[in-house]
Amino acid sequence: MISIKNFEEIINNNKFTTDAVELSGQNYQGLKIENAVLPILNISKSNFSKSIFNNVVFNSEIYESPSGEITIIESTNAKWTNFISSKLTNSSFIGINFAISKFNKAVLENCNFKKCCFIDCDFTGVIAENCNFSNCDFRVSKFDNTVFKKCDTNVACFGDVVFINARLSFLGQNVLITTIKD
Repeated sequence: MISIKNFEEIINNNKFTTDAVELSGQNYQGLKIENAVLPILNISKSNFSKSIFNNVVFNSEIYESPSGEITIIESTNAKWTNFISSKLTNSSFIGINFAISKFNKAVLENCNFKKCCFIDCDFTGVIAENCNFSNCDFRVSKFDNTVFKKCDTNVACFGDVVFINARLSFLGQNVLITTIKD
């Protein structure tokens, strides 16, 4: 197991290979990562509660066609991961699989979540401001006392979601919202 101190040192000093890094099922509560470009990671079933990610790029292997269409070849696996009370700012998450993860009371500011999977996630108490959620899938997720301010959700899917006292301000067009449960 990699300790939080070792993990921060490895990431913040960019000491890793180009291969995917296995870090699943670990407790990284209170982790602080700044100004880093991460390799493709498997962080599924890990605990990042009360962590800080500032100016971090989570890598995925993608192909971008000349027309701008993005195809995910391999991405960071963050399924069943805990981001409760974490702060994510000025960071980029392209094609990340966050399915069944918890973001309760997290703060998301100026982040790019392009083509991410948020199926069955819990966004209770989340405050997101100036974030890009283009082409993201939020099906079956929960938004209880959630605030999205000036967030771009172009071509995002909000199917079978639960909105309870949510305040959402979308900038994007073509937002697909179906079967909203209240």
